[in-house]
Amino acid sequence: MDYDQTAAAAVYDRARAYGRDAETLWRRVVVDSVAGVDVQTVLDLGCGTGRYSARLADWLSADIIGVDPSTTMLDRARRNVSSNRVRFVSGPAEDIPLPDGGVDLVFISMALHHFRDRGAAVAECRRVLRPEGRLCLRAGTTDQSLRYPYLPFFPEAGTLWNSTLLSAEATRSCFEEGGFRQIEHKIVESRVADDWPEFAKKIALRADSTLIQLDDEAFERGLADLRAYSDTPDAVGPVIEPIDCFVFDRNDLAADETSATA
Repeated sequence: MDYDQTAAAAVYDRARAYGRDAETLWRRVVVDSVAGVDVQTVLDLGCGTGRYSARLADWLSADIIGVDPSTTMLDRARRNVSSNRVRFVSGPAEDIPLPDGGVDLVFISMALHHFRDRGAAVAECRRVLRPEGRLCLRAGTTDQSLRYPYLPFFPEAGTLWNSTLLSAEATRSCFEEGGFRQIEHKIVESRVADDWPEFAKKIALRADSTLIQLDDEAFERGLADLRAYSDTPDAVGPVIEPIDCFVFDRNDLAADETSATA
C-alpha cells in the first residue's frame, strides 16, 4: 500500500508505541542476532517513521541508514530522530540506493509484506550486505494469524492478512532462494499494550496497514466490538503480539556452487 495516500504517518508512532518491557525485549533480540559480527553500519529497510532507527544506533553503537519509499513517513522520521548517527534516504526495497557490500546488518521490521517484488528486494538486501553480515527480520506470518489480538474483532482483516502475508516456511524459502541461509527463527511474544482498553485506543488510531484497507463500516464495527470486549472481565492484560523473528546470513557457499555449475 502507499502510505503517502493515508494519514498514517501522523499517528503511527502513538499507535505503535512501546513500553519499557517490549523495548528491552527487542534490544536483546536484535543484539543477539548479530552476536560475533562487527556491526558498524546498519540498513533499516522500510524504516517508516524511524521508530527503530535511533534505537538501533543506541543498541548497536552503529551508524544507521533508514530507507523507505514514503515521503510522509520519512518526513516524520526526520522530525523524530536527531541523532547524528542516523540518516534517512528515499528509495524502494527493490532498488536500494546504497553501494554493494556496504552494510553489516539489514534490519527489516514489519515491512516485508509491503515489498512489491519480494524476490528483487531480497536480492538487493544480499547485494548491499557484506559477506559476513546478517539480516534480521521482524514479520507477521499466516502461521500466527489466529493469535494476533485484533483479528478476532475484524474478520475482514483476517482475509487481507492471509492474502498478504507469508507463512514462516514461505518466508524462509523466499530468502534462501535469494542467496541467504536461515540461522534462526523464533516467535517473540511482544507486549503491545498493558491492558485491553489501552490496546483499543491504539487500534482506534488506525495506523495498521491492514486496518487502513478496510472500509469505514467494517473498521468501526470491529472497533466497537473490541471496545466492548475491553470492558469485560475476560479482557485481562497485557496484550501480546506473536512476532516471527528470523535471522539470516549470506549463503555464499551455495552461490559459489551455483556459479561453478553454471
